[in-house]
Amino acid sequence: MSGLRFLIVSLMAGSVLSAEYFWGRCPSVPPMNEFDMKKFEGLWYVVEAFDNGERCMSLNITRSDSPDTWSIVEEKENGLFNALRLPHSTFNTGKISVPDKNNSAAMAVIWRLSGIAGHASFTVHNTDYEQFASVFECQNVGLFHRQTGLVLSRTPMLRVDLRQMARIHTPDIKVAYYKRVSQSPCKYRRRQPEESRPAPPLHNQDDQWATFNGVPNS
Repeated sequence: MSGLRFLIVSLMAGSVLSAEYFWGRCPSVPPMNEFDMKKFEGLWYVVEAFDNGERCMSLNITRSDSPDTWSIVEEKENGLFNALRLPHSTFNTGKISVPDKNNSAAMAVIWRLSGIAGHASFTVHNTDYEQFASVFECQNVGLFHRQTGLVLSRTPMLRVDLRQMARIHTPDIKVAYYKRVSQSPCKYRRRQPEESRPAPPLHNQDDQWATFNGVPNS
């Protein structure tokens, strides 16, 4: 097996965040201005991603001992875990770094499962820190790249207008790629207060996603 083919197979077998694969280089996504990583740290629920097969997915970001470096933990229930009836667990871990302190929202991440391909960009496009965030990750691999857009929420559910606001609207990113990530019912492990913000109560009513104050879920 050629080196490039082995790399592609390894990435797809150990793919982390839900992604779309394209030929060519990663598209440019503008990072947020005056970004504050300290406010961004903590627990985020993934409510939309570039895959309609995800469920019960979250990211937990904490500062590491190294300067300008953070640990990221991805948890989810999907794919192989569901097929094998395995419980909700830590699916992947990684490290986030800030290559340019003057552009702190344009970060880099290296994941344990796909680190063979090196770092990927990890760009915070928009956030209010308290309710929602928009993140775009992209990794160049040979002649193609993998990209994923995430809509994050501090709670398992997010208002429709905030989800629409969090989606990236640029010529190179199609809004149609965003798919809902089900957050109900989920069995999240209880986190200690020092690890992240307190987890909100779990929601078990999927129909609350259908509308919010009469606004269709779109």
